[in-house]
Amino acid sequence: MAALNRRQIAVHIVVQGREQFVKGRATYEADPDLGNVLRVLVADPSGEFELVVAEAQWDGRILPGQAVGCDFLIRLS
Repeated sequence: MAALNRRQIAVHIVVQGREQFVKGRATYEADPDLGNVLRVLVADPSGEFELVVAEAQWDGRILPGQAVGCDFLIRLS
C-alpha cells in the first residue's frame, strides 16, 4: 500500500448489494492504533469524508485505475 501514497485512488465499495465508486487522494501512514493505514480523502458535493483502510486487515488487490480515471483502484466489500 505504500506505493499508493499521494496518488489518486478509486475505491470500489459494495454495501448491501449496491456498488459505488469514490475517488480521492491517498495518504499512507502509521496509525498508533491500526498500524499502517491508507487514508483516502474524498471530496464529495455533500462534504468531504475519509476512508481508512488498515493494511493488516485488508486482503484485497491493488489494480490499475486508468479505466476509472485514477492511478490505482482498490475494492472494499
